[in-house]
Amino acid sequence: MFLENNQLKGTLGLPATETFKAAGIAFTLSEAPVARQELTITNNTEAACAIGYYWTTDRAKSGKYTLAIAHGMSQGIIIRSDNPKMHAINTMESLLDDPSLTIALRHGYSYGETVDKLLLQSKARVLRPSDDSHGRVKLVAMAIVDAALFTPEEAAYQIKQFGTQANGLTFRQLHDSPEGKPRYLYCSKMVGDETIQKLNAAIKKRR
Repeated sequence: MFLENNQLKGTLGLPATETFKAAGIAFTLSEAPVARQELTITNNTEAACAIGYYWTTDRAKSGKYTLAIAHGMSQGIIIRSDNPKMHAINTMESLLDDPSLTIALRHGYSYGETVDKLLLQSKARVLRPSDDSHGRVKLVAMAIVDAALFTPEEAAYQIKQFGTQANGLTFRQLHDSPEGKPRYLYCSKMVGDETIQKLNAAIKKRR
């Protein structure tokens, strides 16, 4: 997701807003860190939906899911091309099996149950700073971390934002990265079942 001319774009942002519009449901976009989004949903203090979440058992107990709005992409890494430690890293297995590496991940974010399980077994050092996506790429550019995990689309967008400072930054697909899972609108229980049904009907029409 990214903002362009005050419009939410990207393979998650665009279908999310188009779904609400097609369903005839008025909405307001509000940017918030993942952890705050999760709290808003689980605390059930307002009618709100987070965009592009993976399905997990725990989340399904705390909120409501719509049908899938998109299908996630497999993961890759943004790295510095001049980092010698990364020359032989072409797979998720080699990335997570190297204790000399440091990887930046999104704070409070699930990468899907399959990738999350792999991350729990990581020998590489895993950091989850409070930085946004731009900030995590900056950590790579400054050689504070060796890699940051991204999908190809978001990686291309983030590297582009650095302009000439992006020289030396590159994206590398991880050949054994699990296939991306479906992504959903994840809503608080204050969002009525009738609203969920309208959203699902709009999603079906977009397919």
